[in-house]
Formats: sequence, structure tokens, C-alpha cells
Amino acid sequence: MYYWVAPRERFRSEHVVGTFHITEIPPVKNQSSPLFLLAAASLIAASTFAGSAKEAAVTTEVALSFRTLRTWDVRLPAEAFAPIGKAIPFAAAGEAGLKIAIEEGTLRIDRDGDGELDGRVETPDKEKGSQLVVFRLNEGSENESTYAVRVKNDGRWSYAPAGAMEGQAGNTRFMIFDQNGNGRFDDYGVDAMIVGRGKTASFLSHSIHIDGVLTELVMGADGRSASLTPFSGETGKLDLGAELTTKAKMRSVVVNSKDGKHSFELSRALSAKGGLNVPAGEYVLHSAQVVLGKSHAEMTAGNSKPITVAAGETSTLDWGGPVNAKFRYKRGGDKLQIAPGDIQYYGSAGEVYANFMPLGSSPKFAIKEKATGKVLVNTVFPGNC
Repeated sequence: MYYWVAPRERFRSEHVVGTFHITEIPPVKNQSSPLFLLAAASLIAASTFAGSAKEAAVTTEVALSFRTLRTWDVRLPAEAFAPIGKAIPFAAAGEAGLKIAIEEGTLRIDRDGDGELDGRVETPDKEKGSQLVVFRLNEGSENESTYAVRVKNDGRWSYAPAGAMEGQAGNTRFMIFDQNGNGRFDDYGVDAMIVGRGKTASFLSHSIHIDGVLTELVMGADGRSASLTPFSGETGKLDLGAELTTKAKMRSVVVNSKDGKHSFELSRALSAKGGLNVPAGEYVLHSAQVVLGKSHAEMTAGNSKPITVAAGETSTLDWGGPVNAKFRYKRGGDKLQIAPGDIQYYGSAGEVYANFMPLGSSPKFAIKEKATGKVLVNTVFPGNC
């Protein structure tokens, strides 16, 4: 059984939204006049030029190399540790991958890809959580490369990325992560990417912003190369900052297109007037992290609806505060027991916030009679509940 309640805590911030006007031009009555014919000829010429320019779009090839992140401070959108079998997949190492064996509880590894188990990893202590393992392949040759993973043992050995393939186009750095651990870097909508100097990743996307320009991205399976071509499809603006109500900082905001082709991390674009240029289509909130002081909350889509971005138009979303709560309770005699873990917090768009730690006054919960709406009980949880 559930009740809806309205806590005191609210998020709020204000943003300015840019506007534009379209002036309708009345039709030309005399379509046989020299002026009309000249205009029509100019329009045909412009269309022909646009078509030629589209066909002649320049593709830029970018070389990538693996970068080991010895201090793991990256936030992946769907990080998971994969079980370790007889090898760790890595496309650049061939079909066999990187040889692994478990002997007497320790992890044996082939550090240089020569088939010999020349490294040993003991179970990391619980405080450390995981341990960095770096592989150096074809050392001393033209094909020398590195690869790195984090390994841990929670009753079973497993691994996750400890680095990414990194490239740069213009002034924009981008990093591609093998998020699902299958050794490939071209799993769109599954692998992950960071564009720019941030620490939060979106999912690997067919489109990427290079120096602010929307660009099509084609990744090679081994992650060593990427092809970049100016985006040629219809686009619109996605402005998630205009109607966001919060006092907190949005450390990360990841949205995905419903077709799985496009993904963007928007935290740094929330304050941009007019929003971010994205391919036209439907988008859904995937996740976000809200930070206020030492407290934070993790956001997921919850009951939020898709956002339609129409070609040439700007789409916004009313989300954030006020935050409502839905909770489960138990009866104990004449008392009701509500545990903090049984409460779900919902934002304006239906998004759900977890690990919600309100600052200042704690949320007030009102229990009402369903038929009449009469308040039966008011209660306030202790601070930082």
C-alpha cells in the first residue's frame, strides 16, 4: 500500500531560455515575372549546391591509443565487473585474448601476450576493492600497445575497464571505454564514451560533438581508429536546463535516444542558452547524479516520459523539484513504521532519486485518509535520514 506525500525539501535553479521568431513570407502572385524566375533559379542552384556539399562531406580519420587510468575516477553509465574465464578479451590481441589462469586462489596473467603466465595477482584487500593490471603487448616493436583492467575477487575473480582508447579531433579529446568487457570498442549503446575533459561518460554514440559541431562517429572494433563525418541528418535542440528546478549541482546527466543510436552527457550543457544540438528523435533520461555539499542523490528514469526533439525546434523538460515521495509502511499496534529504505523520491517529470540525503529540515510526511484527504498523521524523520 502506498501514499503520496510532499516533503519540504526542494531543488531550485533558474536558467534563461533563448527564443527565436519565424516570419512568414507571403506568396508571389506573378510566378512568371523575371524576379520570380531569378529567385527560383537561385533556389535550385542553392539546393544543388547543398546536395553536392552533402555528397562531398569530408571524412576525417583519427588514430586512437590506449590510455591507462591509474586512478579510477571515471563514472560509467552502466559499469559492471565481468567474470574472468580463461582469457580477458581484447580485440587488438587477437581472438584468443589475454591469457588468464586461477591457481590456488591467485590470478595468473600473461602480461606481455606471449602465451606465458608471467604475472601473479593476490586477492585485493577489501578497502582497496580492486587492483590495476596492465598488459604490455608487442613491446619494442612498431605495434607496441598497452591494455589495462581492474580485477577483484568477491568469491569469484572479475574485471572491469581501467582505461580507454583515446583520440583527439580539433580541440576535442574523446575516450572510448569497453564497458561490457568483450574486447571490442564499437558496441554502440553498450560501450561508453567521454567527450571533452569531463569524468562522466555517456553510452557510445553514433554522433559526437567535435568543437561544438555535431559529427557522425564510426569506431573500429579494435578501438585504434575512428572516422568522423559532419552530421547530415535532421537536428533539433535539447534544453534540459531551462525548466530544471534544483538548488543542487547536476554532476552528470545522461540521455539516450530510444533507438539506441545516440547518447549524450549533458551536465555541462545545462546552462547553455537554447540547449544542445542533437539528432531529431525521441530521447529518454537514463541517469544523473545530483550533488549538494557532501550529500548526493542518484537519479534514474523512473516514470519519466520520452522527450521528442523535432527537427528545427527546441525541446525542454520540467524536472527536478518539487520532489514527492512514495513509501511502504508497516503497522505496529497503533503506530506506523516507515523505514528510510522503503521510500522512493520522485521529481516533477517522474524521475526517481535514490540515496536521497536532504540537508537542513528533514522531509515532512503526511498520512491522509484516502477517501476524504483528511490528514491523519504528520511525521518528520530525523535529519539526514
